[in-house]
Amino acid sequence: MEIPSLLFEKKISYPKIKIDLLNLGNQTFIRAPCIRYPSKDLQEISEDEWIIMEDRKLNFYNGSKLISSKDLDLDVLDAFYENEEIYFVKRYNKKLKVGNTTYEKIERSFDTLVLLGNKELLINVNGKTYTLDEPINYLLNKRIISVQYNSQNLVLNLFTGSKRSFNDELFHLDESQNVAVDYKGRIYIDDELVGICKSSSVEYLGKLNGKLLILCGNEVKYFAENSWYNLGTVRDSFSAKASGELLALLRNEMLQIYDINLSKIFEFKGVLASAVSYKNVFLINKNGYFGILDLFSKEEIKVLNDKINSRSSFSISLASLPLLDVIPVNGKIRKIDRDRKIVEIDPTNYDLDGNIELNIISHFFSIKRSFRVDIEPPKFSLKGTHILLSPSGYHLKGYPNCNAYMKGELKCSVPFETKAKIYVGKSSFEFDLKKGTQSLDLFLPLLIDKVEPETIKLCVSSFPCKEFVVNGEIADVSQKRSSIVKIVRNSTVYKEMVSEIDKFEKIELISRNTEKYDSIVYARIGNNIIIDNKIINVNKSVEKVLVKNGDNYIREYLIVGISDPLKDIHVNISGNLMYVNVMVIRESAVEIIYCDEERRELLRSQKEFEFPIIPECSKLIINVVDKGLHWDHVYTIAKAAESYFQLAIYNSMKLQQELESFGLV
Repeated sequence: MEIPSLLFEKKISYPKIKIDLLNLGNQTFIRAPCIRYPSKDLQEISEDEWIIMEDRKLNFYNGSKLISSKDLDLDVLDAFYENEEIYFVKRYNKKLKVGNTTYEKIERSFDTLVLLGNKELLINVNGKTYTLDEPINYLLNKRIISVQYNSQNLVLNLFTGSKRSFNDELFHLDESQNVAVDYKGRIYIDDELVGICKSSSVEYLGKLNGKLLILCGNEVKYFAENSWYNLGTVRDSFSAKASGELLALLRNEMLQIYDINLSKIFEFKGVLASAVSYKNVFLINKNGYFGILDLFSKEEIKVLNDKINSRSSFSISLASLPLLDVIPVNGKIRKIDRDRKIVEIDPTNYDLDGNIELNIISHFFSIKRSFRVDIEPPKFSLKGTHILLSPSGYHLKGYPNCNAYMKGELKCSVPFETKAKIYVGKSSFEFDLKKGTQSLDLFLPLLIDKVEPETIKLCVSSFPCKEFVVNGEIADVSQKRSSIVKIVRNSTVYKEMVSEIDKFEKIELISRNTEKYDSIVYARIGNNIIIDNKIINVNKSVEKVLVKNGDNYIREYLIVGISDPLKDIHVNISGNLMYVNVMVIRESAVEIIYCDEERRELLRSQKEFEFPIIPECSKLIINVVDKGLHWDHVYTIAKAAESYFQLAIYNSMKLQQELESFGLV
């Protein structure tokens, strides 16, 4: 399939209803089964008003958003819009009534309402009203109404308002073409009988290459060489459109476009409505996008560069790039310039056929294209490369299973971002390469049997691998360095002899013993404690903490967080005595200090302590101890001053009693 030229696209907001498109010259209009819908060119339409009769309601939309709703009376059959007003068609006895005017018959076809009676024929289409004399009969199609009078037929185009009269008794299907049908379904072109349609509905679709197309029921028929060709069936008259050079058939949201030879030239998925002109197709898809596509000025992908190397990429130019997306199937976009309409692409892997596949995507189609490209092979060189083998008993630091390494510098120039593999003996290594020229320092851990020249194989994608020979040698034992290392692992303490030569090491165990440490620590929740010079916040009841001091010291601690045992304190003053009730949530030791009065107890839940009132003391000090942890509390006696007066009154009364006993008062 060729790439159509995408001329225009726009997201359209509208209620979720069936729609159709109508093309008139350079303008395209929407049609819908509504009382009112936007009458602007679709290129200018915005959040316009829609009025729809739905479920005994009159709903008002702004775009796809429901703004308001009005309940309809039970006698309302239909409505139409005219001069900024809504007129309701109601039942009136056995007749119909609009305001004070009575009608005999009503017919609704999509967006067209027809009322007959009162010696007139009223036709309303989206706010546009036509009034004709009452006819003998009429035929309503999606674009025209054909009205019969005595020996005369009048055809009215519902959208342009153009009229044409014919001096016969036929129903004419178009105001510009002499194509008609009689009440028996006989079809006439230029007053000549050319066929019969036995369906109750016949519609004129247009001309294709000068040949007539009609819709007989659901069958699309093509008249050529004095005979009819059946082109298949469609759902309804809105699903078939024809122009001078294009035929569009819409089936199950699949829009198929045919040329004048009835060859299918395009196919669009997910289409809800369409229209065609001589060379353009207009469509709205299920995602709400309206598009105009030129099917004859096909989009040409210009290849600007098909040579891919470390400095350049495959590049193309696409005129409609601002409205299109380019998705590489086996490539990666390196750069996209929508202003200049240029895309640069590198392959993600090398195809032996040397092809790059692209998906050209819009809101209306997805088309795959394949391009032959010339990819320059990568260039590699190794510099300062050598293999060093450890002496017996040694291994490579950090790699206990490796006894050698290869070191060197890789210089490379690659045409695209890819992965490379290096094979050294039985070992292989994969690493990423960026597009362009680069230098990489190599350090590859190895396991080899003996010192001898090794073959180094370097491979990138499907390009031929490149091989190098690298000599090896054994590390010089005279360069050995030794040290004793102490290693702590919880309670076990090791001493090891570590011998090092170059990047190799040999570890020999000297001793191993057990060293007890306090691994279980009780601490107050909310406190910070220091263990092995590490600050630890205690915020849980139980938590395991691993403390590391370097690589050779690791110990695990169980931190048991202890909450404050004190639950509550109540103080009650009676006479010259104060009663202190202390409650704890678990068994704890409690100390209470009140001036020089002190009490100490081991409490399991609660206890009341008695103290004499001391006027100069207004505070209690309560110390709680649990598992060696201390919590200190200071309690202010709220009614201390009041207690002083109570004590003074009590003492004065006591003194008075004693004096009375001596007869002094």
